[in-house]
Amino acid sequence: MELSSHAATQKAKEMRASRGKRTAFVSLALTLVILGMSAWFLWPHVLFWRLFEALGKNAQGYFEYRHRQTGIVMVRVPEGILEMGSSESELESVVRHWLPFDTKFRNFLNSRMPEQMRQDLITESRLRDMVRRVEKHHVVSLRSFLIAKHEVTQAVWARAMGCKPPTNETENDPASRISWYEWHDFCTKTHLCFPTEAQWEYAARAGNKAVFWWGNSLPDFGKDTDLTRFRTRFEALPSGWNLFGLLGLYEGEEWCEDYYDEDFYSAPEATEKDPVCKRETDQRSIRGACVWYSPLTWRFAARFGMDPDDKAVNDTFRPAYYPLP
Repeated sequence: MELSSHAATQKAKEMRASRGKRTAFVSLALTLVILGMSAWFLWPHVLFWRLFEALGKNAQGYFEYRHRQTGIVMVRVPEGILEMGSSESELESVVRHWLPFDTKFRNFLNSRMPEQMRQDLITESRLRDMVRRVEKHHVVSLRSFLIAKHEVTQAVWARAMGCKPPTNETENDPASRISWYEWHDFCTKTHLCFPTEAQWEYAARAGNKAVFWWGNSLPDFGKDTDLTRFRTRFEALPSGWNLFGLLGLYEGEEWCEDYYDEDFYSAPEATEKDPVCKRETDQRSIRGACVWYSPLTWRFAARFGMDPDDKAVNDTFRPAYYPLP
């Protein structure tokens, strides 16, 4: 009897020990799961604050942040709805009113340019088809994102990449003659990214539904063909979110994330939340324009494609950051 009782006691102890081990294992597993989930949820916040320093609100009431590595100041653009592309009324205005002006403008440019750089004159039928197809009007929804107040300067590029840009402008001028792939390397080193076409137009418009930043009509140049003076009147003015140089009249075009597809606006993906063209083509999208380009390119909705290896003097970059925690 005593042996049997002792065996039973021993077995009970072993069972309690086994249950204790299982309980400890389950507790440890649950703790690790909770810690893992917490880290998964918190990491975007931790990374964000490692990358950015809060600066408070700007004069327009939107939060600004300084990118710690580069010193780039970025604005938090709120989520919202964007009527993207050109409406029918804009299309008709372009054809009826701006095409004659554009023809004169191109003739003026061609009179000053070498033959190999002269621009082709655009016909009414070609223009109508291009705008209706390439800039098809549609509505998109965008989450909040950060975008730089200014284009990346020569000085910022040099600090981040350890070499000077291939242009001879001053250190506060936008860095240019840099390909899309080289800007991709810049983004990899700085944890920043390209804005999408939709984000770029949303940031540029800042709620403005006009054709140009200043309204729906081309300015009256009169006899003054020095468009640099016209540019100077606008380049120092911020958009509604305190962003500079998004008027399409500053130093040049700005690279975007999207592949460039002329028919993308007609695709179902174009109306998804935070749309981006991922259809692989041989070009990347670029937005904005230099003052010496055709006035038709100065519009918010104007879009173009460029070879990602291109290093034109007017190709610049304005970084973004998303998704936000």
